Amino acid sequence: MAAYAPGQITGNHGGVAGLMYYRRIGGLRLLTQTPIYFGGLVEAGNLWNQRSDMSFGDLHTSASLFFGADSFLGPVYLGYAVGDDGQTAAFLYLGTLF
Repeated sequence: MAAYAPGQITGNHGGVAGLMYYRRIGGLRLLTQTPIYFGGLVEAGNLWNQRSDMSFGDLHTSASLFFGADSFLGPVYLGYAVGDDGQTAAFLYLGTLF
């Protein structure tokens, strides 16, 4: 989830679901026409230590907005996310996400 740092939420059992929307908003003239995108993502999920503790009432949520471009190095994303408990994060991704 974009608003939380790796390892911030821990547990052996869990899940996450998200919904993303993005739209091409134009191009940038450099050496070629580079597509530029704007989008948003909402996510819900959590991790629990015991399977019996899993509950929809314990889900964390995260919402983010981002800009992206197709570059010669692969996709580039720059964004900002906010979590349900006030967590915030800025992020920059370069290349394909695994």
